[in-house]
Amino acid sequence: TLLPAVHAAQGSSDVISPPPWHRQKESLISRNPFYDRVIAREELPALDLLVRAAWELPLRADWRIAFLIQGEEEATESEQAAWSTESDTFVLTFRSRRSDAIFFPNSSMNEGRNVLLAAAAAEEFRRGERYRYYVLLDADAVPLAPWDNAIHDFKAFLLEWEPAVGLPRIVGLTDAFSDSTDEVFPKAVFGFDHIFIAVHSQAAPMLFPYNTSLDTECWWVSQWTLSRVASALFQNHVLLTPTVYIGNAQHAPYPKKNCQLAKLGVAFQLRKQASENLQGCFLDPMHPGLLTISDTEQGHTHLHVMNHFEYIAWGRAQRKEDSVFNSSYTIKRTDERLCDGDLLKSRFLQRRISPTWCEGCVIPEAVAALQRMVASDPYSALKWNELGVWIQWAGE
Repeated sequence: TLLPAVHAAQGSSDVISPPPWHRQKESLISRNPFYDRVIAREELPALDLLVRAAWELPLRADWRIAFLIQGEEEATESEQAAWSTESDTFVLTFRSRRSDAIFFPNSSMNEGRNVLLAAAAAEEFRRGERYRYYVLLDADAVPLAPWDNAIHDFKAFLLEWEPAVGLPRIVGLTDAFSDSTDEVFPKAVFGFDHIFIAVHSQAAPMLFPYNTSLDTECWWVSQWTLSRVASALFQNHVLLTPTVYIGNAQHAPYPKKNCQLAKLGVAFQLRKQASENLQGCFLDPMHPGLLTISDTEQGHTHLHVMNHFEYIAWGRAQRKEDSVFNSSYTIKRTDERLCDGDLLKSRFLQRRISPTWCEGCVIPEAVAALQRMVASDPYSALKWNELGVWIQWAGE
C-alpha cells in the first residue's frame, strides 16, 4: 500500500486506516491504464485522439474536478489538498519513476500536460461523464497560504464564477492588481502563466491539447498560443481570483530559444484563421527587452528581459450564469469588433512603461520622455531600441 498500515504505539501495534484520499488514490492508480508503465512519445497522437473523443461525453450534472500535477518536486501537500469526494488527482513525473505517479521520461512540460489530460480522459470514459474542470498545476508551485486553504478558496471561486479559465494571483506577475480596493472580486485578464490554471470542460475543446509542435526550441510558445486563444474567445471569463496567491520558487532550465520569432509566426497564423471580430486580439508579441535606468544622474542604462507580458486588465469579470455563455462556453460570440486591437495595444504599452525613466506616466508622456532621452544620448542603442518598440506599437 501507499501508506504503512501498521503503527507502533507504546510498544504495541495499532492498525491505522489510511485517510480517505489515500484510498481514493490507490483505487485510481489500480484502474487507470497510465500508471505502472512508461509512457512513450510515440503514443502522443493516439492520446490526443483519446482526449478529443472524451469531449463527446456528457458533462456531469454535479461538479467533479480533475487536478493534474506535473513535476519532480515533492507535492504531497498540494496533492492531499486536491483530493476530495468531488475531485481526482493525477500526478506525472518525467525524470524519476515512482509507484504513485505516471512516468513519461524526458518529456516536455506541455507533452506531460497532454498525457495528464489523456489520463483524465480515460477516467471520464470509465465514469461515462466529463469532469467540470481540469486544473493544471506545476509541482513546484508554492502557495502563500497552506495548500488546504488555497485549494478550498480556489474551488469556491470556480463554483461561484464558473470561468472559462480560472487563475490565481502569481507572485511577481500579477502585482499590478495588488493595489486594488475590491480585492474580493475576480479580475478579467488577457494572457496568463500556466503554473496553475483551471480550464472549464466546455472551453477545453477550443484550447486543448497543447500544440507541442511549436515547442521545438521554446516551450513557452504553445502556452502563449493557448493563452491568446482563451483571452480572445472568452473575454470577461478568463478570471484571476485575488483570494489565492501562488509563488514559483524554482525555475528549472528548459528550451527558450527563438521564442520571439516563433510567437511572431503563430500570431500571423492566428490572425489569418480568426474571424474579423477577433483578429485584434492576436497582436504580434511585444519585444521582451525593457529599458531600465538604474542611475538617472550618471545615465546608466540596462536591458531587463521581461518574457511575460501577461495579466493585462481586459474586460469585466462576469459570472457564467449571467453572460452570453450561460448555457455553454461552446457558443460562438458574434459581437462586432470583440477584440479592440488599439485598446489592447495601449494596455500593453502602459505595462511597458518603466518607473525608472517615466514613473506614473501615460503613453504620450512616455513617448515624449523617450524622445528626450534619445536626443540627449543619441549613441545609446538601448534607448533607440526602446523608442523603436514604442513607434512600432504606438505609431506616430
